Amino acid sequence: MKKGLKKIINNLVIESLNYLNSYDLNGFCPIFFNEKKIGYINEKNYNFLFSNGFFEKGKINIDNILSRNTYFFDEVFEFLINHNYLITELREKCPVFDQDCTKPRTKFSHNTKFGLNEVFSVERALLSIFGFPAYGVHMNGWKIKKGGFQFLMAKRSKNVRNFMGLYDNLVGGGQPSEISIIENLKKESLEEANIDNHQLSNVKFSTPIKYLHTQNNNFTPAVIFSYDLEISNFNSIKNNDGEIESFHFFSTSEIFDLLGKKLVKPNCILPILDFLVKRKKELFSNKTINEIKKLI
Repeated sequence: MKKGLKKIINNLVIESLNYLNSYDLNGFCPIFFNEKKIGYINEKNYNFLFSNGFFEKGKINIDNILSRNTYFFDEVFEFLINHNYLITELREKCPVFDQDCTKPRTKFSHNTKFGLNEVFSVERALLSIFGFPAYGVHMNGWKIKKGGFQFLMAKRSKNVRNFMGLYDNLVGGGQPSEISIIENLKKESLEEANIDNHQLSNVKFSTPIKYLHTQNNNFTPAVIFSYDLEISNFNSIKNNDGEIESFHFFSTSEIFDLLGKKLVKPNCILPILDFLVKRKKELFSNKTINEIKKLI
């Protein structure tokens, strides 16, 4: 690889990692459960909920709040929806664990129901408002062509609310309660890319990827369970849920070209970097490799 191109790739990677894995909790209020900071809420969001009777003055102890009202988060969700403070059609409960939100747990059984040891669950759309860790599954689709790796990317529909028109991993979705990680991967694979259980027989789990991010008065600690699937038959790939416009193969250099043009959904570069750092390490400088390994 030409030295100039390698430098461009490494600069793009460092820029992406700095964007994704950076957070500033100044202006956020900690949320406690069993004396652990399980989340953070921005002062603006806190004041809005406080002024509408959801919080009392002082330390935010969620265990105390839930002991008085087990429907607290459901009521907050409906209130925010009704006041157009939150806009979403998704209704999907996700687990919240008894853990420091800045150090989210990454090791789980992928074959048992997710969230069995949750302390409570909330609608997915509330996770970043309260700074509770969000979990999800992503899957790279890849093949080798002319001796190089190519990635099958999904171009998001222009009708989806978030990241419209950007390229994404072949499969990606949030991890809700009451379904195992592997069963969720199967569900998302069928919905998003028409990949059935037989086609997933050679899928490989790679690693959990963790990043922490603040943006738009929200704090998002996130964990991606990253999988890789070698694509042997492209003809059956199609979208079934209306969220994907089309599918395209891109070479490694083309992926980074898309990244430079801001045409890639920000967090989907992480599973790709995980894949490449394990199979095409020579792309990256030692500094870049160290930065990637902080997340994986």
